[in-house]
Amino acid sequence: MTTLAREAAEPASGSRDRLRILCLTSIFPNALQPNKGIYNWKHCRNLSHHADVRVISPIAWPDDWRARRRGLGRLANHRLQSWNGVEVFYPRFLYTPGLLRGTYGTCLKWSLAPLVRSQIAEFQPDIIYGCWAYPDGWAAWKLARQHRLPVAVKVHGSDLLLIDDQPARKRMTSDMLTDLDATSVVSNDLRNCAIRLGAPAERVHLIYEGTDFELFYPGNRQEARQKLGLTSTGKRLLFVGNLLPVKAIHVLIEACSRLLAEGIPFEADLIGEGPLRTQLEQQIAQLGLTEHVRLRGRVLQSAVPDWYRAADLVVLSSVSEGVPNVLVEAAACGTPFVSTDVGGISEIANLSPGPLVPAGDPAALAAAIKEKLLNSEQAASQINRAAIVSTQHCAAETIGLFQQIIASHQAQTTSQSS
Repeated sequence: MTTLAREAAEPASGSRDRLRILCLTSIFPNALQPNKGIYNWKHCRNLSHHADVRVISPIAWPDDWRARRRGLGRLANHRLQSWNGVEVFYPRFLYTPGLLRGTYGTCLKWSLAPLVRSQIAEFQPDIIYGCWAYPDGWAAWKLARQHRLPVAVKVHGSDLLLIDDQPARKRMTSDMLTDLDATSVVSNDLRNCAIRLGAPAERVHLIYEGTDFELFYPGNRQEARQKLGLTSTGKRLLFVGNLLPVKAIHVLIEACSRLLAEGIPFEADLIGEGPLRTQLEQQIAQLGLTEHVRLRGRVLQSAVPDWYRAADLVVLSSVSEGVPNVLVEAAACGTPFVSTDVGGISEIANLSPGPLVPAGDPAALAAAIKEKLLNSEQAASQINRAAIVSTQHCAAETIGLFQQIIASHQAQTTSQSS
């Protein structure tokens, strides 16, 4: 990943016959968090092959403050920039951290209203596209309706699956889903969840997240290990993700302890950062796993494929997921996986055949890891890479959906004015 281009980008110059998409999402890379929401950056980049795309990615004011303290300068401003080929604005998001979460959508709408208004006048988008349900998608929905534009929102997983204990967020998400022109989901499990929350079934569209085959492809394991400075022999496990409670990494570490107790030789690499790092370090030390389980921290996206190729097995112990990119990317690199049976994971289990395990069960997870680890070559030979959807296919399906929405909106507007 290259650094953020500081120079202002030129206004969109595509011909008016090209679709124009104004995307609103806070889950997007920036100078402080260059790995944040890379999947959204890739998605927008691929959409830009078919349409003119601009992204509005709000920066929470505490993040802007942290960036200044680190000497990165001011992140939030209303100047059009370029992040690796995608035009993006980074306006400031003003809100009260940790308080009155039910007001976050309204705060985001107020924070973005002037910029959205100016972009509708200048960029003249055909559709507003929110990526993440609340508050991003909710604000996109409200602003689109205010300006009488069609609106679609893409949901990813926990933005719908983990809202039962947040009544205000759940209510506002439900209100949005009932009125959107389209909801894009990345799994059948999420589709069912969106419908339960009030989305009309005919407006919920399953579009699986695409994988970049130019980045994720099989390679030589020993070469990958040498490149990463890892030992060339022995079995390696890999976890990739944020160090968050939803990932249940403590269960994976407990499973590793059980494997060691059974005399299974291995090393495990945990890639990612998050608030649980100190707690996980303590657990690793307490279980005597310091020489076997290592927290590698955050790595550049360009290096992640080599970590997949260096591993014998990728493991996911989450308690909630949509369709995890991690597992699909691992399969694209020719590496088998073991995972819990949550969310939409069963929909991609055919990529790396083998039973999924119950969430929160370290014994079952350890048994599944042991079986595949001891038969890793056979497990790798069973990977169904041909079933993986490309990023280009995902973008083309999304563009097709937008064209339908826009045509329907225009027909409805014409009918109301006649």
